[in-house]
Amino acid sequence: MRNFTKIVGILLFFITVFLLIISSPVLIGEEDGRIFLHPKRVGLGLQFFFQEVLEGNTFEYIAGKTSYDMRETLPHFFFTSLKFILGAAFISLVLGLWLGVLFSFRQGRLLKGVLDFLHVTPDFILALFLQILSITIYQVFQFRIARLAYTGTNLQSILLPLVTMVVTATVFIIRCVEDYACKVKGEEFILYALSRGVGYLSLITTHLLVPILHYLRSDYHRLLALIIGNLFIVERIFKIPGITTFLFEYSFQRRYDSLTDKILSVTQFNVVFFGFLALIILYWIVYLLTDFLTRQLIRWRQG
Repeated sequence: MRNFTKIVGILLFFITVFLLIISSPVLIGEEDGRIFLHPKRVGLGLQFFFQEVLEGNTFEYIAGKTSYDMRETLPHFFFTSLKFILGAAFISLVLGLWLGVLFSFRQGRLLKGVLDFLHVTPDFILALFLQILSITIYQVFQFRIARLAYTGTNLQSILLPLVTMVVTATVFIIRCVEDYACKVKGEEFILYALSRGVGYLSLITTHLLVPILHYLRSDYHRLLALIIGNLFIVERIFKIPGITTFLFEYSFQRRYDSLTDKILSVTQFNVVFFGFLALIILYWIVYLLTDFLTRQLIRWRQG
């Protein structure tokens, strides 16, 4: 009974937080330069949302002056974001694991400085730098390495946003791997193996790879939270039609009301609800896939 009460309490807590997040633009308003809370607007918005659910119109939303069916448009936004998150997660895992182990035993001052610089560089600054670099290379050498506008039809259009996400996530993994390797480099089994003439490559693949993978698994939630945060920034900067663009563009709109001659803020709760729900599903799909592949690699190394 106690466990059941605990589960119900956790569910109610997350539902409350979720409702506060999706209703915050309506809850918090400004009048005459002062901030006000409008709980009645939240209640009316949620009431309208549940009414749409009962009437079977919950998947309809307005973009500009056009009505769309979310069942037809949302999968496109979802799989566009999934493509970037999966690519960033898997590439950064491979690169971060390899470079992290390598740098743990052979790290110079210059390399450490580069990693520290990338670690503190904001994602949007990195994205802007990559855009400027791409433009400069094209103007100087007349060679196009990437396109700034996303078209979704070739590698050039996805290169810059993917590199932005991969660099940030890879630096995070490198630092995690380094942190673990630094803890175990002084252990007796490592020193004993080195004294017996075991090479670094053999030492890593035989003694360190499996515990490092176990250590990384405990940080996958932090890694994916970082990648999801990058997704918000990257889709905004590069105009990528992903799930976060769906949320930003269509959840909260401003429309002109000819009766009152005013511009009103309109919140489409169905877009917010299903957009955040799709983002949560996206998160768990990527987490379960990366965790599954990691566990399979651990089993393979353990024989």
